[in-house]
Amino acid sequence: MDASAKGKRYPPFEYEVGKEKIREFAQAVGEDNAVYFDRAAAREAGSRDIPAPPMFAVVYSAGAMGPAILDPEVGIKGFYVFESVSTNQAGAEVVRATWTNIVRGV
Repeated sequence: MDASAKGKRYPPFEYEVGKEKIREFAQAVGEDNAVYFDRAAAREAGSRDIPAPPMFAVVYSAGAMGPAILDPEVGIKGFYVFESVSTNQAGAEVVRATWTNIVRGV
């Protein structure tokens, strides 16, 4: 296995999180907590606005992981672990994700 791409970094992928996308995702995963649908409930719970559910990162994962998965230098065969870091508008880290991919040879 060619390990020359190990540690390779890719440019940031920007995705602006909107409250409607949060609501759509929350509904799709069967979430019923009012903080994901109602701004007043979110603020009462201590958030400054409607927060995203914990797994919301999957919504923008294709844009973040796609370049690495499709990179010919990586030569996607075998066992790969990718890490992505998501920051908010103030630059603070809000999500650190580890993506494990196992690709069988063709």
